[in-house]
Amino acid sequence: MELRKTLDVTAEEFFDQIERSVLSDIKSVTDAELGREQLDGFEYEKRASGGRGAGTPMKVRIVTYRYPAIYRVEFAYARGTAAITYELTKLDSGSSRLAYSEEFTASEPLRGFNRQIGLALYERQARSRARRTIRSIVSFIHKQRRCAGSNPLLAELGDDGKKPKVM
Repeated sequence: MELRKTLDVTAEEFFDQIERSVLSDIKSVTDAELGREQLDGFEYEKRASGGRGAGTPMKVRIVTYRYPAIYRVEFAYARGTAAITYELTKLDSGSSRLAYSEEFTASEPLRGFNRQIGLALYERQARSRARRTIRSIVSFIHKQRRCAGSNPLLAELGDDGKKPKVM
């Protein structure tokens, strides 16, 4: 499943949100505090949120992380592997072009009519989930901009939320 969209946020703003989310997930699961330079190739195990019980165990592998251009991650679990890619291109207008893709490879391939129905259902759910996620990220960035614009002190804060040191 592929989705292409022009976003009215910069590639850096979008990637900052992805990065915060990924680093927070890693911290909550592994207690490791990583930096951006350590994300490319990083692997860890976790349980999927939602669903019944404690969630499905899975292995997470950040296949590629190149700020602010590409983030590709794979989630491997008993039923198969899902690979998600966010690829951003900077545009002159302060916006960016997003190419999103999601692929699922089943551990045991389905055949015939079951395969067609399964893939169609997965693609529909994946497209809906991707659109919601992208909208949420962009909306959050817009909210941050409004807050920073209305409070000049917030605009002075660095990425880590601390005021930069003046030398």
